[in-house]
Amino acid sequence: MPVYVVKLVRLLNSLRSVRQHDAHHIEALGQELEKAIIVDKTEVPRDVVTMSSRVRVRDLKTRADFVWSLVFPQAASAERNRVSFGAYR
Repeated sequence: MPVYVVKLVRLLNSLRSVRQHDAHHIEALGQELEKAIIVDKTEVPRDVVTMSSRVRVRDLKTRADFVWSLVFPQAASAERNRVSFGAYR
């Protein structure tokens, strides 16, 4: 099992005990992960964002471009342009 899958499973397990109000969402995500098909990173299309991906985004109002990396929550840092997959709130 790739390291990032192991880290994601560990993160989900830790969230189960910390965020009881989100338990049903966490459980649903865990069920989706069980269905996952793990492929070699060379098989992932270039337009698919995965963990550690760097993406270029554009502010549509200012037209400014930014490069962000998708990271696990503990590595998130706005100053270093690292956004967590859990930053949807």
